[in-house]
Amino acid sequence: MQNRNVRDSSLELLRLIAVMMIIGCHFAQYGEFTFPHENITVNRLWQQLLFLVGQRGNDIFILISGYFLIGSQEIKSAKVIRLISELVFYTVLISSLAAISDLQDFSIISILRTSGFHKT
Repeated sequence: MQNRNVRDSSLELLRLIAVMMIIGCHFAQYGEFTFPHENITVNRLWQQLLFLVGQRGNDIFILISGYFLIGSQEIKSAKVIRLISELVFYTVLISSLAAISDLQDFSIISILRTSGFHKT
């Protein structure tokens, strides 16, 4: 097994490309583009391509992150607390911005839905 402290620059580059693919997917999905469904246009095909490529970018990013994380043998409580605090901070921040711009109501229920804690 190789030393995990030294990262492979080619994998880092692939992860960066995967992040750009994910951003393209979010742009295509949430960009509120309106194309007529009866016509196939270059713009509509481009949007669909961005969406599909971004889905694969998500898969690549998760696999590479898992590859780097698999070498770690111990779970440090400080890292878990930091992760949870970052999750709460960004959830409240994004929910606040959405409430200010009238995209959603600011409530505990909407914050829990944004965090992924909701019934399916």
